[in-house]
Amino acid sequence: MKHLQTSVSQRVFLPALILTTIFLLTSCRVQLLPAYDAKQVELIEQTSRECDLLYILMLESDDRQYEKWMEPYAEIEANLGLLLLKSANKPLNKHSVRIAEITLEIWQKYKTQHKQNAPLSDATITLNRMYMADLFNAMLVAEKAKELLGSLPE
Repeated sequence: MKHLQTSVSQRVFLPALILTTIFLLTSCRVQLLPAYDAKQVELIEQTSRECDLLYILMLESDDRQYEKWMEPYAEIEANLGLLLLKSANKPLNKHSVRIAEITLEIWQKYKTQHKQNAPLSDATITLNRMYMADLFNAMLVAEKAKELLGSLPE
């Protein structure tokens, strides 16, 4: 009798286990990255453009004293702060948060250096411009990865 109960239990349990496993594998998807955010990409591109424009205009200008460039510095810093805030408020977004933190820290460092060591040389402006472009590119790559991973078939 006990053998019969075990046999019946196994016959019911095994198909139930298989169906449950199939259901879980086909219906569940683990999300390890936040969703792609097109508005975040737009803000990154806008801030990158403003930063690049600042350095281009500075290279063309004879007046490179910090006071002339305070407003664009502040606007770019505010946008970088917003990028950090938006990144920090998304779950599973630690890499994008870190990139935004580094970008803001570097920007503040460059602003402080300009304030203390004005005027900036062509070489310093060119290097700062290149380094900031690399940081903005890192932000865009992180967002594009989210877009690509979000478009994978389920």
